[in-house]
Amino acid sequence: MRKIAPVKLIAVGIVLVVGLLISVAVLQNSPQTGGVDITQIMQKIQSHQVTKVVVHADGRTADVTYTDKTTSTVVLPPGQSFTTLLTDANIPTAQWPPIQLEHASSWSAGSSLIFKMLLIVGIGGFMIFMFRKLTPGSIGTNTARRGAFEPIRPGENVVTFDDVAGSEEVKEEVADIVDFLREPDRFREVGARIPRGILLAGPPGTGKTLIARALAGEARASFFSVSGSEFVELYVGVGASRVRELFRKAKENAPSIIFVDEIDAIGRRRGRAEQSTEYDQTLNQILVEMDGFEERTTVVVVAATNRIDILDAALLRPGRFDRKVIVDLPDRAARGAILSVHGRGKPFESDVDFDEVAARTTGMTGADLSNIVNEAAILAGRARHGTITMADMLEALDRTIAGPARSARRFTEQERMVVAFHEAGHAVVAHILPNADTVRKVSIVSRGQAGGYTMIVPDEDRGLWTRAQLSDRLSALLGGFAAEELEFGDITTGSSNDLERTSAIASSMVHRYGMSQRFGLLSTVSSAGDVGQISQQTAYTAEQETLELVSLAHETALTVLRAHRDDLNRVAQRLLEVETIEAAELAELIDAPRPMVLPVRQMTFDSQAVTPEPEQRPKHVRPARRVGRAAIAVAAFSRQAVVAAVRRSKREADPT
Repeated sequence: MRKIAPVKLIAVGIVLVVGLLISVAVLQNSPQTGGVDITQIMQKIQSHQVTKVVVHADGRTADVTYTDKTTSTVVLPPGQSFTTLLTDANIPTAQWPPIQLEHASSWSAGSSLIFKMLLIVGIGGFMIFMFRKLTPGSIGTNTARRGAFEPIRPGENVVTFDDVAGSEEVKEEVADIVDFLREPDRFREVGARIPRGILLAGPPGTGKTLIARALAGEARASFFSVSGSEFVELYVGVGASRVRELFRKAKENAPSIIFVDEIDAIGRRRGRAEQSTEYDQTLNQILVEMDGFEERTTVVVVAATNRIDILDAALLRPGRFDRKVIVDLPDRAARGAILSVHGRGKPFESDVDFDEVAARTTGMTGADLSNIVNEAAILAGRARHGTITMADMLEALDRTIAGPARSARRFTEQERMVVAFHEAGHAVVAHILPNADTVRKVSIVSRGQAGGYTMIVPDEDRGLWTRAQLSDRLSALLGGFAAEELEFGDITTGSSNDLERTSAIASSMVHRYGMSQRFGLLSTVSSAGDVGQISQQTAYTAEQETLELVSLAHETALTVLRAHRDDLNRVAQRLLEVETIEAAELAELIDAPRPMVLPVRQMTFDSQAVTPEPEQRPKHVRPARRVGRAAIAVAAFSRQAVVAAVRRSKREADPT
């Protein structure tokens, strides 16, 4: 059961008391209704039908007793007494009934004053409490969210390195942290100092938080998990006070690990344009706390970010974050291991092949793979299957990549035929070209915004791409466009995404990779993907080079499809029948590559540069401009020599 903080209980109590006092005061001061008309009372007094009148202590109501022993209550007008009403009604004093005043008890007499005083005290106390709660000067004391940073104790929700798959290098980097937290004296005896901080950098979803929790589980240490945004508030000083509180609790629960997720929220470089005193004070406090660890303190800070390039240099220096561990995307073997970990405890059919799923998930993170396994389990449960089949896994993969199948989206027969030939064009070109990647699947099932898709992934994870591989990839991307031209003599809007990807790859080949002829080895794209400052002539040359690469890929795709026209028709017709073709069936439908002459562009690197060289003049011909400049220089020298000789002769003739 979760404990409620005493501060919250006090606040709730004050609010209830103030509300009760306000309700009582309103009820006391509210006018009462349902009394007898005063005019009728005056008439009955004149006719001697009233025997007694008792005026209440508050002076606002009175009880009237009639001759028949019945009573009624009359509400007096504000500011007037009962005797004043009798006088205004011109009733003689001799006809007045006996008028009595109700004796007021000590409680009723002082209740109104007590309630008013309590109301004032309650409202004042609530205002003082809220003022102290929100005042920046008092936030660093007892109101700094004490109790907000609760650790995961050793033995609670234990996560070990066995639960982390595909990160063997990362586990090796942090293994000595485990040994230090378990046996710190063994390292101190040899004068070793454990790293005070470890920075995990990598794309989102690669398991940085899981690695930190596994580190704490292996070391049997308390685990504090916070986010960088938790330290940022409106008032200056809040973040710094929370940092102090976090490190104080970590030291009390040592050995402990503090995990700060998304540290770039508070660890950005100081002195930037959007300067914030609160950000800087919070970062300064983190720097002080990490630098102020005692040598015998067994507290390690683990931070995670995917923007290591924007962190402050003081945060990255040795002594704070001593180690920077890159958590990269998993390779094929690692993806298979991750799928096995997430598949623990789930009933799988014997036909489920994690290696095949791993081969189709190039570029996916551990979070993506976990989602695929979970989606497969959901699909199996939806279909009331007792186990998870390979079909469930492949459908979950398709849903993750392209979205769920849209059965409500219906194409006309002509549109289905266009989509079938479009996807068949991708598949045939990619299957025939020697440097293209493997076609794993072709489908004309509508998913998301796509009418169909062709899954083309490499057999192995690739870190480097050759020019031939990129060229064949361009041709495979334009295979659908070329198939529409070849079969229908027209094109559709279905190739928009293919053209965008083709333009991006061809532009990178020219601007970044030096794979062009005339543009040369000049790189004009920064690490962020922005094109630098280049001249209009250079930009035009790069644009022409990009256009030539795309045109060459288009001609290659057309050449392949013309040579394999029957294969194109066969694959398209099969797609219209079954809607989905796997790799094995595709290989049976397409014949072996036939002899054909592909368009080849001579790519040489010793051609002319972008800016033409100035025209070469014959060496034996001296330009007239240079001759003229030389004659002028000789004439000037001769004139100066003559003037100097005349001056010397004058000085010799006149010795004085």
